[in-house]
Amino acid sequence: MSAPASRTYHSIDILKVVAALLVVAIHARPFVGKTYPLYISLFSRMAVPVFFVVSAFFFFRKKPDTAQLKHYVRRMGWLYAFWFVVEAYFTIDGVFFSHDRSVLESLSHFICGFFLNSTFSGSWFIMALIICIPLVHWLGKRLSSWAIFGIGLAVYVPVTLTTNYHAYMPQSVQHATNVAFNVIGLFHNSFMPAIVFCSMGKLIAEYENRIAKCGNLASTAVLLLCMVGAWL
Repeated sequence: MSAPASRTYHSIDILKVVAALLVVAIHARPFVGKTYPLYISLFSRMAVPVFFVVSAFFFFRKKPDTAQLKHYVRRMGWLYAFWFVVEAYFTIDGVFFSHDRSVLESLSHFICGFFLNSTFSGSWFIMALIICIPLVHWLGKRLSSWAIFGIGLAVYVPVTLTTNYHAYMPQSVQHATNVAFNVIGLFHNSFMPAIVFCSMGKLIAEYENRIAKCGNLASTAVLLLCMVGAWL
């Protein structure tokens, strides 16, 4: 492995550690008052997009075939199953006993959460990768990576608008999204906003050598894109 590539991977390892700490900070809330929302908005919220980009980069840089894709999905599936079992009590209680819903409604909510949102805390990230990596891989056989990135943006923008700017939407849009939220859950906790970041990871894998020549400039640009995407 060349020296530039080695430096790049060391940087990614450091970035993953920092991003992990930022994810912890989102839930642990080490700051209070006015400092917390500023800190979260500017830094911590970009941690999850970074993980999507990094995960996709390491997968697609190997130019994976169908067998490798199946292996990846199987590995992530076992990870999902492990944490589902660990949190099964809280998951079942939260879905079936903590709400005034019928069994059928609770079951429907659980199934939708399994594929499109969360069943246990944080599960949406794992499921988003299980869905997005094969989706981007499939699209990559038919479209350019830039086209996939465009599709990701086309999905990301309405998801962001209807979630983060829900209160500013017209009443008809608010009503429609409220109905969807009750059935599916929050759109931003699903695979939909992850498409653009996974496609970004694929792009970085394709342009790896060119990016390595740009050094810190390219890395900074990726971080800024993740920050902007998370901040929106």
